[in-house]
Amino acid sequence: MAQGDARALYRRIALRIVPYAFLCYIFNYLDRVNVSFAKLQMRDDLRWSESAYGLGAGIFFLGYVACGVPANLMLQRFGARRWLASVMVIWGLLSSALMFVRSEQSFYLLRFFTGCAEAGFFLGMVLYLSRWFPASERAHHIARRLRLGQRRFTTLCDLISFCRCRSQNALKCR
Repeated sequence: MAQGDARALYRRIALRIVPYAFLCYIFNYLDRVNVSFAKLQMRDDLRWSESAYGLGAGIFFLGYVACGVPANLMLQRFGARRWLASVMVIWGLLSSALMFVRSEQSFYLLRFFTGCAEAGFFLGMVLYLSRWFPASERAHHIARRLRLGQRRFTTLCDLISFCRCRSQNALKCR
């Protein structure tokens, strides 16, 4: 295959796969941003201290670190497509369950399990992309399109989270 043909092929693959991967990263970031926006309302409504909220937000990373290796073993066993789909569904359910939090303990538990669910996401995405791109192309797509693109949409995620919190406040005021 000629160099130009290979470039065109990888460009076509990127146009099909990278938008999906990018959307997944946006949801990943949106989940983390939502917790910080929820803090503004949650602390007052549930009468939590700053340290209680901070501990719950930090417990997420304990679950992320604790389940990193097991998540990667599961990733190898089930394959990237099935594993990523499972991670996204479980992660979405756990993130949605945060609306039912009424105590610090339930917040801590949900954040820990959300970290566990998310532990296999990034490496799962890297493995998925490795099935489609050689190392030289993969580095370009992961670094440039996904990670840098994610930063460009930080403002969008912040705006979406802010609007969601604002609409929930408007519903409470009625």
